[in-house]
Amino acid sequence: METPAERKERLWKESIISNYLKVKEEREKYNPKKDKEATEDPYKTLFISKLNYKTDEDKIREVMEEFGPVKKLRLVRNKKTGKSRGYAFVEFKHSRHCQRAYEKNGMKIDGERVFIDYEHGRVEKDWLPKRLGGGIGDKRRDRRNEKKIRQVIKEYKRSLKEKSKKEANDTEPTKDKKHEKVNHKEEEKESNHKRQKVSENEEVSKRAEQPEKPSETPKDPIPAPPAPTTTPAPALIPAPAPIPAPPPTSTP
Repeated sequence: METPAERKERLWKESIISNYLKVKEEREKYNPKKDKEATEDPYKTLFISKLNYKTDEDKIREVMEEFGPVKKLRLVRNKKTGKSRGYAFVEFKHSRHCQRAYEKNGMKIDGERVFIDYEHGRVEKDWLPKRLGGGIGDKRRDRRNEKKIRQVIKEYKRSLKEKSKKEANDTEPTKDKKHEKVNHKEEEKESNHKRQKVSENEEVSKRAEQPEKPSETPKDPIPAPPAPTTTPAPALIPAPAPIPAPPPTSTP
């Protein structure tokens, strides 16, 4: 039977593992360059966090326009509830105005001391926000449980490795059979090739052992008699017509 303390610890570990898998999946999908709602120029954009959840876009614009004209402002909200998530992106028209606002890091808006920094997501490679395990500063975790959380994740990764090894070992016999079949076919091919070579060598040796016949010098061919020359037959001359006899003379 599972005691209440063991059940509580098991549920705590399961929640840590589920959160770890969720964050891992979101990391693979994270690509700030494909965000359609992002500002145009990341080098003129400031990231403002630790905002009061009641602060709206109008209040942020009113405060930021003291440093220069604002081109675009985006207060990040929850897609389901529509409530503020406590951070925003502000794009200025000129970089000098962006620098002025950046120097006012730690100023108060609606009674809350905010954190102002340049945008890193589209500027720095492999940058991750705080919700995905990156960001700057404290991760807002309980430091007493930090080691326990890391240990739970390490044990989970180790169990996955052991499971994959077992699956690999289970599939090895089938692989060995396939390799045996392939090796058997290769051995048959090699043996057939050797037999062909041996037969060819035997034929060559037999030919070498046979005595060579003396080469007969070909005799000069007898010249053929000249073909008889045929003279054309003379043309026949027609015979002269016979002279008719004189008629008989009658005597009185």
